Amino acid sequence: MPLEAWFLSLAAAFLFGLGFVVTQFGLRHLTPALGAVFSMPTAAVLFWAAAPVFADFSGFDADAAALFAVVGLFFPAAITLLTFEANRLMGPYVSGALGNLAPVFAVAAALVFLGEVLGAAQWIAVAVIVAGVSCLSLRRSWQQQAWSRWLMVLPLGAALCRGLGPPALKIGLDWWPQPYVAVMICYAVSAAVAISVGLWRTRNSERHITRRGICWFAGVGLCNGFAVLSWTVALSLGPVSLISPMVASYPVFTLALGAAFLGRTALGFPQIAGVLLTVGGIVLLIGV
Repeated sequence: MPLEAWFLSLAAAFLFGLGFVVTQFGLRHLTPALGAVFSMPTAAVLFWAAAPVFADFSGFDADAAALFAVVGLFFPAAITLLTFEANRLMGPYVSGALGNLAPVFAVAAALVFLGEVLGAAQWIAVAVIVAGVSCLSLRRSWQQQAWSRWLMVLPLGAALCRGLGPPALKIGLDWWPQPYVAVMICYAVSAAVAISVGLWRTRNSERHITRRGICWFAGVGLCNGFAVLSWTVALSLGPVSLISPMVASYPVFTLALGAAFLGRTALGFPQIAGVLLTVGGIVLLIGV
């Protein structure tokens, strides 16, 4: 796999990790539903505004465009909505780490629908990464309050969407290899979903909207938007079964950035083991 694909995958992981931490600042001013109203549309407007410079519509494929639009219904729309709610109730560390099943879903879909094949060393690397981010999810408290186990449905649902999105995008990119256009279409649909859901969920309540909240969630939208763009470009360069596990390492960045900016991270043995396993898995995956 080209070096650019590895770099873009790690860049996506870093940006996703940063987005989880920035979300905590935004949630101090806006609810998750209202936050999504400003996050995804910010990225969508930016991507479409830059289209004259970066988008290439040559070789237009209607089937690929339709597939990108369908993917946009849940990638990143449903992911963002579920993640914001999980972030609010469970904190950024656990909600981020419970997305560790995303590469499992992605690899399974890639094997079944794309015919990708992993070697023995690559299987071991993927397993080590999943084990690492699993260790990071062992702590079940946030802001001195334990959360109920049923809340795991939120980040696990996001993980399912995050796992199935890349294989679907990969299929569309095989039909029409324009990753920037793919992200533009996905985000246009996702922005419409976010606005509709946000307005519907707050229809019977007073909407408290602050300038700081808008700015923080706009920042979240840019973090996640460029993460998805990096991820999509990486998918055009390499297989889903290698790229998705790399992107799934974002809890390590969430942990590091959270310690730096939130100051609420106590590193115990599970967290240290999780970081070492995840980083070791990445090194092994790149090495093979």
